[in-house]
Amino acid sequence: MNTIEKGTILSGDLVELRPLDESHFDELDMLAENKRIWEFCPVDMSDSTKRRRVFSQALVEQERGTQFPFVIFHKKDNRLIGSTRLMDIQAQHNRLEIGWTWLHPDYWATPVNPECKLLLMTFCFEQLNASRLQLKTDEHNMRSRKAIGKIGGQYEGILRHDMLRENGTYRDSAYFSILDSEWQHVKTKVLPQYRSNSQGAVQAINFNNKRFLLTGNSDNGKVNTETIFDYRQDSNVVTADYYGGTIKTGKIIANFSGDKLDMLYQCMTTDNELKAGKAIADVSLDEKGRIKLRLNWEWLGDKKETGTSEYIEVDR
Repeated sequence: MNTIEKGTILSGDLVELRPLDESHFDELDMLAENKRIWEFCPVDMSDSTKRRRVFSQALVEQERGTQFPFVIFHKKDNRLIGSTRLMDIQAQHNRLEIGWTWLHPDYWATPVNPECKLLLMTFCFEQLNASRLQLKTDEHNMRSRKAIGKIGGQYEGILRHDMLRENGTYRDSAYFSILDSEWQHVKTKVLPQYRSNSQGAVQAINFNNKRFLLTGNSDNGKVNTETIFDYRQDSNVVTADYYGGTIKTGKIIANFSGDKLDMLYQCMTTDNELKAGKAIADVSLDEKGRIKLRLNWEWLGDKKETGTSEYIEVDR
């Protein structure tokens, strides 16, 4: 198996994987504060001291030739958004592993992770000439297990008591692999379909700090074109405040599945009427790349009126 040259950069449409160095530590440190990122990690990396120790150790392992850590740079957003690495490098056996991959939650369920995996797998099989590429995750991390399966990883089983956690308990790990004999099928059949589905369903849509206005509503709707909707997003959880026009104040909470929002909402109108309802919103992009919402909604309570409304993203 070929060796990894220092300074190796892997570039795709969305992201660039750049070699980790100490100049990245401060930015990564701020990105990695969210505890949800580390739910299944044996080490609580939400602690800054532990994070920096792990970052520093990765550079030590790089010098030893056992790991090659990358930072994930998002081209459009011009910022670091996470990290990944090649690890357990065993050149004498033509094998290595993709691991320690983490992203800021703003980039979960977007095409970023599939592109990172494509860049790394292409490099491993076509540049390094690896014969086996391994991936593993916590037995209970179903989100990660499904993602690995979707990119072509063949499930091999559970390695019991694989890692000792900081709290003294053991982690059982689910192991996956891709072999060089499987790579062309994964590259030409599996990955393009997964990337297409991910790109088509999600389109890297994120509601964080986005503002919307009404463009159309049923006659029995309560909001009007003067009502402002300010959205936020944390992973799949989308929330919003709305106000103005016929609305004194209102709140929305929703689950974002990629192309739909499953919503619950409540508001107080300027007539001091308290209303609550639910809606399913179809999410798409217009020709200018703005997010569009089309809601099928229903008021809750004794009088279950239904209707439709449409909204468009506007500048704040």
